[in-house]
Amino acid sequence: MMHKKHMYTFRHHVSEVFCVAFSPDGRTIAFGAGAVEHGSSVYLWGIPPVRLARQLEGREGNVFSVAFSPVGGIVAYCRHSSFTGGEVLLSDTATGRPLRQFDGHTEGGASLAFSPDGSTIATGGSWDGALRLWNTATGQQLWQATDGRLHIDSVAFSPDGNIIASGGYGAAVVLSDAATGQELGRFLGEVEAASAVAFSPDGRTLASWCPGRTGVWLWDIVTGQVRQELLSANQLQSVAFSPDGGIIACAGQVVQLWDTATCQPLLQLDGHAGPVNSVAFSPVHRILACGGYDRTVRLWDITW
Repeated sequence: MMHKKHMYTFRHHVSEVFCVAFSPDGRTIAFGAGAVEHGSSVYLWGIPPVRLARQLEGREGNVFSVAFSPVGGIVAYCRHSSFTGGEVLLSDTATGRPLRQFDGHTEGGASLAFSPDGSTIATGGSWDGALRLWNTATGQQLWQATDGRLHIDSVAFSPDGNIIASGGYGAAVVLSDAATGQELGRFLGEVEAASAVAFSPDGRTLASWCPGRTGVWLWDIVTGQVRQELLSANQLQSVAFSPDGGIIACAGQVVQLWDTATCQPLLQLDGHAGPVNSVAFSPVHRILACGGYDRTVRLWDITW
């Protein structure tokens, strides 16, 4: 039997929340927001107790993606504006001090993901359609791959770090060799687009959502076939697996939780006054964070 309990609501008074992420120890949550007229910001909150630990100020633009290094100490985020293009920035989580900046996505960086060992960062261009891999320590670009897609909205590393999955317009999902950038294969559905991708913790399944559809496809990584489609009345924005892989959270007008073994719906989380843009599970606690259009981040205690 699954239970839910609303824990806390963070309120951002300027702009909608585009992305949320937990630190590896589960003690800090980051969320990105911003609007051109106000400048972009990344907020780091400690939990528990709930307190604002740090605010990383930025220039004009929106923060569309944020991630903590798996080894701790670093938070990375993508900022995009019509004036500066795309920037990927790294900051020290303890001091807020900027560490380095990756430039290259001339038309905006929309998504990023750390490799499991934290040594590299994959970034996807929101309009230049480029997938890039960077050395975290030096800021050196290791490779760039372009495959004809108009833009890339979501990137994810496989748990073993060998594969990068990316979703965007022009192909449902592209799998790339993390070492070389060489394309390994494509998962093509009825719609040649994917705005959200996520690997299961065991690396055997990839979840993707395609614009224009109201379900999440679960792909078999080995065969490239769809194992199951989780049908929803939701227009989705984000997907995330629980740390044990037993639950998948799908965010859209509301947040729905599904059992990955039975592909049956478990719970629906209400409360946001508008679409939910991002969901993330704590890696060590049974907590789900949801950030949305209503300028809030809500924390839920999920017991199963």
